[in-house]
Amino acid sequence: MKNLKKWTALALAGIMALSVSACGSKAGRGTVETKSGSSKTESAAAASQGAGDLTAEESAEAKAEKEDENFSTGEVSGSTYKQDFFKIQLTRDTPWVFETEEELQAQNQAIADASDDSEVKNAVENGNLYVDMTVSNQETGETTMVRILKVGLGDMLASDSDLAETMKQSLIEDLNSTAGVSGGSGTVEDTTFLGKSVPSAYVKGVLNYGDNEFDVFERCVIVRKGTFVAVVIATALIDDTTADQLAAFTSL
Repeated sequence: MKNLKKWTALALAGIMALSVSACGSKAGRGTVETKSGSSKTESAAAASQGAGDLTAEESAEAKAEKEDENFSTGEVSGSTYKQDFFKIQLTRDTPWVFETEEELQAQNQAIADASDDSEVKNAVENGNLYVDMTVSNQETGETTMVRILKVGLGDMLASDSDLAETMKQSLIEDLNSTAGVSGGSGTVEDTTFLGKSVPSAYVKGVLNYGDNEFDVFERCVIVRKGTFVAVVIATALIDDTTADQLAAFTSL
């Protein structure tokens, strides 16, 4: 899970900055362009030679990569975000505002610029690590995000609880590296997502903003399909609404 942790840490960078500035943001609604992509590896190539020649892990990877042929990015139309590949959707009305395609592209570029790792840069350029959706509450500073990562075999076969533990560590590191935030700590606990109880990474800390201190909260869950992972992150200030944000997602 080394790559997942490295890439996720970059994908999460700036979350608290987004939350703090959300109340003053003038982001408009927009539509994210849908694009398709697929990946072929030695395991997938070996599958064409006969499943009997593959180990169980190679067979699982070949099956996952077959699913990748239907991969596409999410779309925002009006007040609803839909991610057909992962079969998830989220509807948010005013004062919630979805970021435009241009703003999402700027976030993706920031991920690449923040890293001196060529592997990460290539992942962003190839669409294997990117911001799929960001929506913010302009009154409260709450923010809900979806980041997409293309992962390796180890991450594909890891349990949801193990991946949540990896997310927790990345969230804590990101929280503690955010200017003005201290005391970041976290747990792995169940939360409601798509009407089911699933493991979530949950962290909290304290934001020093001028002469004031605010509690900050972040919670994320993971949706997996093929060799892709959707990291769904909710952030909140003062009042912890992260569980409610994630519970607002529904299945397509």
